[in-house]
Amino acid sequence: MARAINRTESGIEEMVISPAIAKEWLLANETNRRLRPRAVADDARDILSGNWPYNGETIKFSWDGFLLDGQHRLEALVLAGKTNPDIAIKVLVVFGLDPATQTTMDRGTKRTAADMYGMQGRKNSPVLAAVLKKLWQWKNGDVKFSGKSAPTMAESDAV
Repeated sequence: MARAINRTESGIEEMVISPAIAKEWLLANETNRRLRPRAVADDARDILSGNWPYNGETIKFSWDGFLLDGQHRLEALVLAGKTNPDIAIKVLVVFGLDPATQTTMDRGTKRTAADMYGMQGRKNSPVLAAVLKKLWQWKNGDVKFSGKSAPTMAESDAV
């Protein structure tokens, strides 16, 4: 059973989150979507490599103290903490939301590598993203291009 956090007042706060805090907050994860292990692993790699900048993305809690949004980032931080227990990330945390608002969260379209390269003004961004993905897979032992692995944006840029 999930355990609500003891912070139910409404507000927003910039915080530095450690793996220990992330683990504690995950105890307040009562109703959330299915966890995607690959997304957690991708985010953990970026956190460990220093490619997790402060970007204004929020972790959200309901007025009754339960986690509404941010489970993948928190799980990634816990996973990264197994390699480096001193790692931490800075995030915005929103408290005191109506639990019903969870149905409107994360409804946007995820940016792809091709989108990001196009936004950077790079030519033929879909082809560039596809080629860099294949190079990354090859360098990381997926020589059959099984599709079971893919680079994060930071890893794609480093190829």
